[in-house]
Amino acid sequence: MKVSGLHDRQADRGYPNWVRCRTSVERILYGELQSGARSHSCQKQIFKDILKALMKDFNFDLTLWEALAIIPPAWCGPVIKGAKTYEQQRLQAVKIKRAAQKALANCNPTPQATAAPWT
Repeated sequence: MKVSGLHDRQADRGYPNWVRCRTSVERILYGELQSGARSHSCQKQIFKDILKALMKDFNFDLTLWEALAIIPPAWCGPVIKGAKTYEQQRLQAVKIKRAAQKALANCNPTPQATAAPWT
């Protein structure tokens, strides 16, 4: 289906312009919308699954999250704190991994690196 044909149909149905533009961008960016079917290589994730996975990463209490989400001040504090600690832990893990890779590369030099440049 061509995007221009989609615009014509949406214009005929009375959709506002921003809906038509958003839909055409989604069609271009997401293959499942363009082809009319989602990819069957993995299970389709829903919003709650992704949210719970992120809350586990943030060390957030999964039993109280729905009650806290109703009250924005009670929700924002723990989420921001958890995001900061998660990001710090992630960056620290990346630095450790990078240092280990550098140490391994220095222990096992390649033959080209040890050869004299004029030979």
